Amino acid sequence: MKTVLKTITEQEEKENTPEKISEKILELKARYLDRDLIDQAFTAIKSTRASNKISDGVFLAVLQKCDRYPVNQVESVIRIYLEKNCAADGKNEKYLLGIIKNQNGARESNQKRTPGWL
Repeated sequence: MKTVLKTITEQEEKENTPEKISEKILELKARYLDRDLIDQAFTAIKSTRASNKISDGVFLAVLQKCDRYPVNQVESVIRIYLEKNCAADGKNEKYLLGIIKNQNGARESNQKRTPGWL
């Protein structure tokens, strides 16, 4: 049993090397038409931290969560986040992800209430 657990851990370590994380980040960023917008969002998110830094692991985790939603939805929410300067109020990636998630719920509820709505 210990051998199996050790093998899984070794596999996870191989998948989480800095090079692999960087590759995954680039792959996930490639789906967006406006990659500069993504960079601006993460620059804003960095400003919410005392260190003004964000690890690649956090960057990857946020992109993976955004990957669950349509590109246009993510980009439009990021624009709102940046326009309203939410980072200046200390609102970090959790706030941004919450808006993205709730934007999806708002669209679904509008479709349910309005028959024939596109």
